[in-house]
Amino acid sequence: MESMKIINSRKVLEAAVYGGAFLGGGGGGSIEEGMRLGEVALEIGNIVLTSPSELERKGIVVTASTVGSQIKGKGVLKPFNYIEAARIIEKEIGKLAGLISSENGGLNTIAAWIQAAALGLPVVDAPCDGRAHPTILMGSMGLHRLKNYVSVQSFSVGSPAVNHVSGVIKGPLLECSKVIRSIASIYGAVAVTRNPVTVDYLLRNAAVGAVSLAIEIGEVLLKHFSEPLEALHKLASRFSGRFFEKCTIESLELETKGGFDVGKAVLKCGSKSYELTYMNEFMTLENSKGERVATFPDLITLVDVEGAKPILSAELKRNMEVHMVVIDKTQIPLGSGLKYREVYSILESALGKPITTYISTILVR
Repeated sequence: MESMKIINSRKVLEAAVYGGAFLGGGGGGSIEEGMRLGEVALEIGNIVLTSPSELERKGIVVTASTVGSQIKGKGVLKPFNYIEAARIIEKEIGKLAGLISSENGGLNTIAAWIQAAALGLPVVDAPCDGRAHPTILMGSMGLHRLKNYVSVQSFSVGSPAVNHVSGVIKGPLLECSKVIRSIASIYGAVAVTRNPVTVDYLLRNAAVGAVSLAIEIGEVLLKHFSEPLEALHKLASRFSGRFFEKCTIESLELETKGGFDVGKAVLKCGSKSYELTYMNEFMTLENSKGERVATFPDLITLVDVEGAKPILSAELKRNMEVHMVVIDKTQIPLGSGLKYREVYSILESALGKPITTYISTILVR
């Protein structure tokens, strides 16, 4: 990847958002919210996208993200909230070397851009994860395994003088994350800046280059926007993925539980049927015989048949027609937060399906 990239055009922003949505795999926030916030960021100033290898190894980087339900959280947060959360944590821990996002997604790929522009900091091209994931722990780069690590998490939600809540909490990562998730479940969503780490830690545990990858994917989607089949064939080929053309959503179940959008859909693709489950992101894909076709963190992405726009799980509707792409987890950059067995227990409990049985090759002890 290039060591530094100056982003100052809507064209590159749009590519980052659309490519991020593709890597969101059903989650990671909406394209509309991503474009809205990204345009505000560009109004504030240029975005400097920097490789972590260009920064001082001892420099401190923090994660900026949105936590909450894609349904209830839509429109809850304003640019003010993202900037305030970043300012709170900088006041708490001192000068920052840069900001990273927690994941790729229509919103979350650019989740650090407003803060970076407002504070004059670079966006570091090393998000916690190269795809979207449903839990804070998955985006914590294995920090829960560090015995003496103290998590610092700042948050902001609501408009000043109306329903504004902000603050900072410090303590064990798991406990702090539960508090943030609880706040998100009350308000729908919350802007968060969290988990200071050194650049050296980032290089060893983050998804280095994943923002540049999102931009690359987005350029393909936008170039062939009116020909989604062409775009998806190119991307399936690029990542050695599988492509399912023109699937119809025959049935749909969805409920919001504990701040997550949880459900399942039955897709008819030609003469074959598939069950797709999701917990914000698309989690498992099984054929009519119950055989597993794909398992998170494999990337399962649905795209509109009318234009090459990735679709959120929260946007699914009965009788909707979509194209589906499945890309193996080994073909996309994953952060170390997805490589520990214990982070999948909440998924297995919510979905009632085994996950770790199918992904043992990436798990570490």
